[in-house]
Amino acid sequence: MEIITVEILGLLIIPIVAIIASLTMSIIALVKSNQTTIERHRPTFDIVGLSIDRSKLEVFIGAEISVSASETKPLEEIKKSNERFFSDLTSPDKFMSNINFTYGNTEHWMINLIPKKTKPKTIDDNAVIGFNALEIEFEFSKNSIKKMEIMNGFTIFNSQEVVSSRISHRAKFKLSNNQRKSGKLTIPITYVSLEIHEKVSLLTDKLNNINDGARLNILDSDNPKSWLGFDKTGYLVKLTTIENYPFYYSMIINPGKKNGIIEPISNGSVSFLEGAKAAKVASGEKKVIQGEWLFWRKHK
Repeated sequence: MEIITVEILGLLIIPIVAIIASLTMSIIALVKSNQTTIERHRPTFDIVGLSIDRSKLEVFIGAEISVSASETKPLEEIKKSNERFFSDLTSPDKFMSNINFTYGNTEHWMINLIPKKTKPKTIDDNAVIGFNALEIEFEFSKNSIKKMEIMNGFTIFNSQEVVSSRISHRAKFKLSNNQRKSGKLTIPITYVSLEIHEKVSLLTDKLNNINDGARLNILDSDNPKSWLGFDKTGYLVKLTTIENYPFYYSMIINPGKKNGIIEPISNGSVSFLEGAKAAKVASGEKKVIQGEWLFWRKHK
């Protein structure tokens, strides 16, 4: 009797396993089909310009800073003209952040390199803010994108120093109708730092080289690193289409690369991760991805 029961159970298990296997294969096929369908909506995305317009560059310095450039303005000037703007810009929750910020009616990609432990008084005395320090131009499929986000990043200045992985990322750019229709977006980059930071000497160099508002195309520069101030940087960019499909792109800028400053924009996060791993090896740091925990949560 027991033998018969075992045989019956065996006969029942075989079709159950077959059904489960069939369902699993169907689910996998459906997921792949959906991914293929979504992938058809992936927009093109590329960097077409990286430049400095030194006639637009504005550098504001704290009371205790003496930089070797005559075209600086006191930080107090911002404070007097717009107290709320100054408070927002220098509030502790903005320290060590990579965010978008409106200045002069234009959305800026603002990289704040001030350590979070900094006291508010230090901002008045030792802060340096460089508006329009760099312009980056993007092109993408027309009438396809409604939002661009800078999700994560890594930057290595030299063989010993990287931008802290503790820097947060909240840079979100909603595109206007004109930007969507033209498929073009230009974002000015602003640096906020203390006097001791490498970016300060970079801003000073830019100011001292103002020549009748000359515009410098960094892509054609003989020494791009002298204007960018880093060995390598990379960002994970998220584009949201008008149909609400999210797509990720890896953006790597490498001034020391012989075949070009900007590596080809790649689909997904793989190139970004590979670049971050190389930066870890080069710098000896265990963590180089800014907003690292969020990166692994979304791309594990």
